[in-house]
Amino acid sequence: MDAKFSQATFTTPLGERANRPAPRDKWGVVEIIAVVVFAFLVFLSMRYVPGGPKYQAITVRGWATQMVAGLLVVAIIARRLYIDGERFVLPVELVLLLVWFFWFSLAFARTPVLGAFAIDLQSQAKVTGLAFVMFLGFTTRRRLGFFLSWGVLGVLVAVAVYGLTGGLKTAVPSGRRLWLVVDVNTLAALCGIAFWVAVSVVLCKGALWGRVAAALIMPLILYLVLETGSRKGFVMMALTLVLAYFVFGRTMRRRPAWRIATAVLLVAAIAGMVYALLQSQWVWRFESMWHFVTGESDEILDEGRFQMMEAGWRMGLDHPLVGVGPSGFMALLPRYAPVAGMASHSDLTGMMAISGFPGWALYYLIYVSMILRARRVFRNPDLPAEDRFQVGMCYVYAILIMIISSYAKVFDFQPVIMTLWPCAGYVYAVEARLRARAVQAGEPLSGLQGAPPTLLPAGGAAPTRA
Repeated sequence: MDAKFSQATFTTPLGERANRPAPRDKWGVVEIIAVVVFAFLVFLSMRYVPGGPKYQAITVRGWATQMVAGLLVVAIIARRLYIDGERFVLPVELVLLLVWFFWFSLAFARTPVLGAFAIDLQSQAKVTGLAFVMFLGFTTRRRLGFFLSWGVLGVLVAVAVYGLTGGLKTAVPSGRRLWLVVDVNTLAALCGIAFWVAVSVVLCKGALWGRVAAALIMPLILYLVLETGSRKGFVMMALTLVLAYFVFGRTMRRRPAWRIATAVLLVAAIAGMVYALLQSQWVWRFESMWHFVTGESDEILDEGRFQMMEAGWRMGLDHPLVGVGPSGFMALLPRYAPVAGMASHSDLTGMMAISGFPGWALYYLIYVSMILRARRVFRNPDLPAEDRFQVGMCYVYAILIMIISSYAKVFDFQPVIMTLWPCAGYVYAVEARLRARAVQAGEPLSGLQGAPPTLLPAGGAAPTRA
C-alpha cells in the first residue's frame, strides 16, 4: 500500500478520525476470535441423530458460541474506539439494516403462533447485531483476508478432514448424507462461500503459498458439493466464476489475448464441474432443472422448494403490510402448500410472507446499496492495485448472495452474515480512505461523487491544494 494512501486520515464506519493515520493493515486478536466464532457456528449445525452428538452437547456449544461471539463484539468495539480512535457514524447499509429489523419486529408481533414473538425477535436481534458488528470489524485488506482464509477455508478443511478420516456419515431419508452430522444444506452453502474465498485468494495479491493452497482446496470443495448432492452449492460455484469474469473482464479490454484465454479457462472449469456432476450419484437431482430450462417439462415446480416459494408469494399477497413472521410462515404453510413444518426456502418470496412488501423492499435495498458502493469503488481509477482485486471480489460476493437469496433462505444464515457484512464494511472503509486522500490532495473526487457526506478530512478541515 503506498504511503499517501496508508497515511491518509479518513472516516470509517465508526466516524471521523482524530488526526491519526489509517489503521495498520495487520490482522490481530479480533480476527482470531472471529475465526473461532465462525467455527463454532458451523459445528453448531450438528443435529441429534442416532450415533450423533447428544442434545446436551448441542446446548453447551450454543452457550459457548454466544459467549465467544460476545467477546468478539467487545473486541471489535474496543479496537475501533480505543486503538483506531473512531467515533460512531451510521453508513447507509447499517441504517437500512436497522430500519429493516424494526419493520421485521412488527412482523414478529403479528405471528399467529402463541409465544413465538419473543423467540423470533431474540433470534433475529442476535443475527442483526452480528451483522452490525461484523460490518465494523474488518476495515483493511489483511484483516478481512485473514478472517476469510482461516475462518472459511480453514473450517471447511477441518470438516473434510474429520469426515474423510472416519467422521460420522449418516444417511437421511432423501438418500443424501450428513458429514459430521452437519446439515447437507449448511455444508453446501459453506462450500459455495469457501469457493468464492478460494477464488478471491487466488486472484488477490498475496503470498504464493496461500494462493497455491487455495487452488488446491478447490477440488476438495467440488468433491464435498457432489457428496451433498446440492444444486445450490454447484450453482454458487459456477456463478462465482462467471461473475468474476464479467467484473474483471473490463480491466482486460486492452489485452484481448488475456480475455480470450480467461474465457477458455472459465469454460473449461465449468465443463469440468459439469462432467464431475454427470459422473456422480446425484445427477438425477439436476435433471428436473435441465428439463425445465429446455422446456421438456415443469416437474421441478412440483418439488417442495418451489411449492414453498409459491406459497410465500400467495401468503405475502394475503398479508402485504407486515407479514406473519418466521414462525407464522411455518404455521400457515399447510394452508398454501402440501408441505408442513418447514421454514421459507427463498428470500425472494419468503421475505414477502415473513415481513410484508415493505420489509421485502428494505431487505433488497441493503443488497443494492452494497452492490452500488462496491461497483463505485471498484471503478475508481485511484484505487490501489492491492485493494482492487479484493474490492472486486466483494462486489462479486454481494451480487452472488443477492442472486442465491432468490433460491435459498439467507437472511438469518449466520455463515453468510459473517462473510457478507465484513466485505461491505471493508469496501466502505476503502471508499473513505480514497475520499480523504482526494480531499487532502485537493483532487477531484473521481468515482466517489455518491459517497456519504460524512466522509470529511479529520478535524473538519477545509480541503487545500497541495
